[in-house]
Amino acid sequence: MRKAADVRIGIVGGGPAGSAAALALLDQGFQCSIIEKSSYSDFRIGEHLLPSARSLLGRLGMLEEMENCRNVGCPGVRSAWGGSALEDMDYLFNPHGGGFNLSRPEFDANLANTAVERGAELLVETKLTSASLQSDGWNVELNSQGKRVPGQFDFLVDASGRASALATRLGAKRISHDKLIGLTGFLSSSEPTASADDTNQENMLLLESSEDGWWYCASLSNHRIVVTYMTDAEKLKNDRPLALWSLALKSTKHVRDYCQSYHDPQEVHVRSARTQRLNRMAGKGWLAIGDAAYSFDPLSSAGISKGLSSGLHSAEVIKSYFSGNERALENYCAESVRDFDEYLIERAGYYRLETQWPNASFWRRRQKPLAVEQPITLDPEAHLYAAETWAPGGVFAASDEYLPGVNSALLSSLASTPTPAHQLISLYQVQTEKQNSDRDVIAVLQMLIDDNQLLVQTNSRFNGSQGGSVP
Repeated sequence: MRKAADVRIGIVGGGPAGSAAALALLDQGFQCSIIEKSSYSDFRIGEHLLPSARSLLGRLGMLEEMENCRNVGCPGVRSAWGGSALEDMDYLFNPHGGGFNLSRPEFDANLANTAVERGAELLVETKLTSASLQSDGWNVELNSQGKRVPGQFDFLVDASGRASALATRLGAKRISHDKLIGLTGFLSSSEPTASADDTNQENMLLLESSEDGWWYCASLSNHRIVVTYMTDAEKLKNDRPLALWSLALKSTKHVRDYCQSYHDPQEVHVRSARTQRLNRMAGKGWLAIGDAAYSFDPLSSAGISKGLSSGLHSAEVIKSYFSGNERALENYCAESVRDFDEYLIERAGYYRLETQWPNASFWRRRQKPLAVEQPITLDPEAHLYAAETWAPGGVFAASDEYLPGVNSALLSSLASTPTPAHQLISLYQVQTEKQNSDRDVIAVLQMLIDDNQLLVQTNSRFNGSQGGSVP
């Protein structure tokens, strides 16, 4: 057990998750340094903050300051989803109050500066260039405004967002479930727009689905709105971002009307919005939080809230780790995978509400069955072995798309000789450091059996997908 005051934490990334972690760790008595690659003057897409985030900001002591910033209050969500008519979800009776449409650079900077006021060190325009775990902690090298700076920390937190800069440097890999991107334009008007309070109906977040994706619009400060088109990356193959955004806008109704009183953007910004997670979200002396650990579809409007919550929770995990709980990081990984799997179910549910384009690839990809929804029919005692006809690029590629991160080629190689299904799953989990749930692995095994890529040597006690059985 070590005293918090003797432990120095390095946090890679000064966004909402990183700053929330710093504020929570400081409350626990730890020393904290935030390593932020920008100066908070870079481009950052504004986001919607759900009413429930008010309680998180309150725990961080930031709610009053949040209400005094240039963020625009949001009274609810107005959507055309599953049909062309608009429907309102009003926050009027939400126990937390209204939501916010954020001015992201200012919001992020305020969180980080509050952490500094409470005792954190903030290193702006600084990148982590190397990290080596030694017996007495981490030796790191930083590039701070062009200068090489050595450093030492007892624990590292990856809060670098979707890039997962630290975790991937340490060998973790990203598992992507789609190729969603956002094309964002900022539109301005010379005329006064909606007031910033959270009762003005003109400040409602607007959502509208389309054949190849969906749109959201939100009011910002300074007579501006943000308009983002969410679609698959393949749509950009033959079009420039602004041309694609402008063409797709013409196919909308409500978003197009919403934009009519604003000037067209001169450019649009393209950002990845993939649903993804790390195969390892923690390891000896480090963990990943926020979007660095796993990132949600923007449809959830939960990105910032998740970052704040993850930062707060990480402080409890780190405290437990330094209090001698050897399973603290392992438990954190398991909890994170469960949270992500629950999100996948919720995400599929939202996308399945849209039925206007049943043959459109964008919607089919997001409405397909999930592993957790498939019945388990595999006999754990059945001996499985790879068919001689297996060839890379066949069903294995399909199963990798069906369940990203499950290495079906590895499953095949482990089944080079007849092996009980339960043993095959155990061997796979050992070699992959349990990056997938057992259920996910079972789902892929069942898929390969159904396609005769894996054969079953013994008869199953169970009814179900046991195609390919041989005596």
